[in-house]
Amino acid sequence: EDAFGVEIVPTAQGPLLVWSTSGPGGVPLRVRPVDRDGLPRGDTLSAPALHAFDVAAAPTPDGDVLLAWIENHAPEDFRLRLQALDPAGAPRGEPNTIPLPEARPDLQVLVAPTGGLALAIYSDSAFIRAQPLRCVP
Repeated sequence: EDAFGVEIVPTAQGPLLVWSTSGPGGVPLRVRPVDRDGLPRGDTLSAPALHAFDVAAAPTPDGDVLLAWIENHAPEDFRLRLQALDPAGAPRGEPNTIPLPEARPDLQVLVAPTGGLALAIYSDSAFIRAQPLRCVP
């Protein structure tokens, strides 16, 4: 299983590693909590991704993580998926989906210091786009 797009995100309990993998059955995302020495402090979990080709993650002010990825289901069927994770990498609720007509693999996410707002930044063939997000505690 190949790994790519590794993100290291600080949480209230220590870093969280997030990465894409290529293997049979699509391109899943993996999440693993590690300690400050990079040793696992919990199990590796899978995020509910299908056909993911880009991943980004950002810490939230309360110590959680906002995980974002883009899925490519067909030439004009892209989806921005968003998932809140606790510091151990477990999901908080179900992922949200925002349909996109097109996207390139350059996704970034930012969370406001207040935690109430976030921004997903990506590009398509013509523009750099910013998708505002409202975060619900």
